[in-house]
Amino acid sequence: MTAQKKAAAASDAASHGDSNRSASPSPGDADPPAPTELVDLRMRLEERRRQMEQEKKRMEVQWNKQKQRIGKQAFMQVCVQTRTHRPSVLS
Repeated sequence: MTAQKKAAAASDAASHGDSNRSASPSPGDADPPAPTELVDLRMRLEERRRQMEQEKKRMEVQWNKQKQRIGKQAFMQVCVQTRTHRPSVLS
């Protein structure tokens, strides 16, 4: 990492209120996350992914219903127009 990137990261951390981090962290200073924290994070991410998939599926169903409704309306409109504009064969 270049000195400019380190300085930018340090100022960004300071501006976000990371008071527990030092201005120039070294790779050995950071404590690895506890396994329970990783499991908790993984579970939250998985739940968020499921919610996003459910929302996507709901939106697809809603979009398909709307397309079906619009298609039916267009078909009925064409049928009505054809009936009113076609000259009668029996007359």
